[in-house]
Amino acid sequence: MIWQITGVCLAGALLSVILKQYKKNEYAMAIAIICTAFVITVCSLEITDVVNSAKELAAKSGLNYDFFLPVLKITGIAYVAQMGAELCRDVGENTVASKIELGGKIIICALAMPIVCSLFDIIADIL
Repeated sequence: MIWQITGVCLAGALLSVILKQYKKNEYAMAIAIICTAFVITVCSLEITDVVNSAKELAAKSGLNYDFFLPVLKITGIAYVAQMGAELCRDVGENTVASKIELGGKIIICALAMPIVCSLFDIIADIL
């Protein structure tokens, strides 16, 4: 799978460089978006294995799966925000990229808050 991702993205990068030499920046950006969509599609097929492994781990450890789900969501949000910000930087939109990153961080904090509260409850029970 990594060979497919690397091959498609290297071909896309090469094509993008060639298009930029001919001042076809809009096509180069379209190539970057297509490569990103390809990577997301290929990786999303593997997500089911990750979710199933997390469910298995939760079952074996005796922990509630509700703690694992937000961690998986947080990881996904981090990846999506990073890819979106990098696409914006590729076209010179650094301000928009930083706003995507800020939005991702705020959403991650909101998703992490119930876990942090639960940890404080556990610590308070121990003390």
